[in-house]
Amino acid sequence: MTVTHSPISKVIDAHAAFAMVELSIHTNTLHTKRSEALRDIYTEMLLSGCGTYDRHAFLDILGNLGSSIAIFDEGNAIRVQLRARNEMLEKTLKLLVCIFEKPHFKAQELKRIQKRYVEELKLAKENASARARQNFTNAFLDVTDYRYTYDLDIMREEAKKVSRKEIVSLHDTVMHHSAAYGAIGGTKKDCARIEKTLTHLFPLISKATSGVALPVLSGATRTVTLLDIPHKQNIEFSLGGALPLLSTDTDFTALSFGLCVLGIQGGFSGRLMSIVREKEGLTYGIYANTEGVTALTQGFWRIGTFFAPKDAVQGVTSTLREIERIRTKGITEDELVRFKRILETRFALIDDSLMKRVREQHKIAATGITQEEFDAFEKDIAHMTRVRVNAALKKYLDSSRMVISGAGPIRTVKEQLKKFAQ
Repeated sequence: MTVTHSPISKVIDAHAAFAMVELSIHTNTLHTKRSEALRDIYTEMLLSGCGTYDRHAFLDILGNLGSSIAIFDEGNAIRVQLRARNEMLEKTLKLLVCIFEKPHFKAQELKRIQKRYVEELKLAKENASARARQNFTNAFLDVTDYRYTYDLDIMREEAKKVSRKEIVSLHDTVMHHSAAYGAIGGTKKDCARIEKTLTHLFPLISKATSGVALPVLSGATRTVTLLDIPHKQNIEFSLGGALPLLSTDTDFTALSFGLCVLGIQGGFSGRLMSIVREKEGLTYGIYANTEGVTALTQGFWRIGTFFAPKDAVQGVTSTLREIERIRTKGITEDELVRFKRILETRFALIDDSLMKRVREQHKIAATGITQEEFDAFEKDIAHMTRVRVNAALKKYLDSSRMVISGAGPIRTVKEQLKKFAQ
C-alpha cells in the first residue's frame, strides 16, 4: 500500500511571546547498524560548530539569545526543534541556517562525539525500562525497519568506525530530501519568516512525499524475553502485540478508545491503574496505548509497567487477566460515556497549549495524515459505540500471540516468568 503525506503545517497565535519550530527531514535511507550509529553521531556533529563559530562560541551565542536548537535522529527522519522569543527569532533562524549550510564537521569533534557516544551506550545498558521496550519493539520488526534498534554493544563498535566522509555524505542526503514542519509564531510575520527560512534551506519542503506502508511481524505464540540487569530494584516490563493497522483504518480509532479504558496514560482512570495498582498494590504505574501506528506504518499495542521481583509473577498474571477480561467482555456503557468525556477534555487542553498544538500539527504533517483525517478522528471518538470498541478489542488484543519483555533483577523469578510463554 502506497501512501502520501502533506509537508507543511502552521499554527499562528497572535498572543504568543515565543516562536517554535518542529521540523522532520525525511531521508528514507536504508536502515543498518552502521546507519543507526552514523545518524546519531551526525546529529551531534551538526551542533559542534558552523560558519565562524566553533562549538563553544555557537552554544554561547545561542544561550545569550535565550533560544534553543535541538537535533536528534528519529530513524526515518532527522528531527529539529527550535525555540525562540519573538524578538530573537530572526537571529535564531540565522543560526539554524548556519548549522545546515556551513557545518564544520571537524575531525577532532568527531572523535570527541564518538568517545562520548560510546560511554553513553555503556550507561544505557543499565536503563531497564528502555531495554525492555527495545526488546519488545524489535520482536515485531524486520532489521531493515528504521524503528529496529541494534544491540548496544554492536552500536558501540559501529560508532567507532564512523568516518567524516560518511557524515558529509549523509548531510548531502539530508539537504536534498523532503521535510515536514509545524511552526508557531506570535504573528503572521513570524510564521512567514519561519516558512521562508525553511523553504530556503529545504526546497523540497513544499513537495508531498509518498512511501510504502511498513508492516509489523506477529509470532504464532506468546513469547517471553528477559534481560538480567541485577543492580536495579524493579523489573521493567513491556507487554503487548502486533497491530496490522494504519492510523487511517476504521478499527484504529475504536481500538485506541478501548486501550484508553484499559490503561489511559496519566492519571488513575484506566482499569489497570485502578485494579493492578490501587486494588492489588502490585505497581506504581501501568499504562496501555498504541505505538508506532501512523498512516505510513503498522505498529503495536503496548502496556508499560514495572514490578518488584517478589510481585513480578503476580503482576504479569493480573495484567494478562485484565487484558483477557476486556477482550472477552468489552467495556461498559458507563466507561464509554466517561472516557468520551475524558478524551474530549484532553483534546480541549491541547488547544489551550501552544507547545501541544504545534507538536500536534507537526505530527499530522510528518506521519501521513491530513488535517481533515485528524479532525475526523476526534469526531469519531465523540460518536464511538460500545459495539465498535468491543469488536476491535476482541479482534486485536490477542494475548496468546503477544510479547512479554522484562528487564531488571530477574534471577530469582526467571524460570517462573518463562512459564508465561506458550
